[in-house]
Amino acid sequence: MAEAVPQAGNSLGGFDLLVNNAGVETASPVADPEATDIRSMLEVGVLGTALGLEHAFRAMRPGGAAGEGGSVVNIASVAATIAFPDISLYSATKSGIDRLTGVAAAESGKLGYGVRVNGIYPGLPPRSWVTSRPPTARGSACSNPPRKPRVPSSN
Repeated sequence: MAEAVPQAGNSLGGFDLLVNNAGVETASPVADPEATDIRSMLEVGVLGTALGLEHAFRAMRPGGAAGEGGSVVNIASVAATIAFPDISLYSATKSGIDRLTGVAAAESGKLGYGVRVNGIYPGLPPRSWVTSRPPTARGSACSNPPRKPRVPSSN
């Protein structure tokens, strides 16, 4: 990320928007997680978001490579606010992103960085839909299933 932010700014003519959108969900009851799964979820979700904020702030704040402010959007999840069975650790990572978002917004304002920081809390797809998809398609389970088009009634 340390090299990606300046490269993006150079090739695109500026850097004023970052969307932190990453997460790993490994479902398990609270009593049965694997340490490797916990590390993976924390590193991708919380550490990845923290590093994104770090490099965005450094580039967007006054005196930074972009130096004209900007916006960071962190993607959390409704799982940060509602207790869903079997995804307690995923919920914990998304709660961490929620807290990082609030603290980063407060720090940016206090320090005069001119960087807005906001969070989005999308819902979860139905479990039956996610688990019924072929294994190769499960990686993109964040999108909602297709909806039937609405047809106006002739009445």
